[in-house]
Amino acid sequence: MNKLYKSERLRLKKEIEKLFSDNNFFVADEFKVYWRAKLDSANKVLIVVPKSFIGKAVDRNKIKRSIREAYRRHKSILENKKNTYNIAFVYIHNKILSTHAVEQKIKLILHRLNSEI
Repeated sequence: MNKLYKSERLRLKKEIEKLFSDNNFFVADEFKVYWRAKLDSANKVLIVVPKSFIGKAVDRNKIKRSIREAYRRHKSILENKKNTYNIAFVYIHNKILSTHAVEQKIKLILHRLNSEI
């Protein structure tokens, strides 16, 4: 299943602006990852694939689906923490990665977030 529940999606403009205005980010190969601690009940995720890197909407949607599925499978890595976080995955590569490669990158990013936060 390729779904993130509404409670797991970062939707509010105010929260998104706060996330990007903080300087809590790192670059991991094809991804730029922004994160911010919060006091809510669940981790929230935002997935961004800019048009300037991937021109076709079909390809952008494919990448977003694979990132969403990889996060959904491996989100348990972050659930053993006491705090919760807002996380934004920004895809900054101009070629489409395979689903397996994206899953490996997301897994590494989540491990890095778990140790960094």
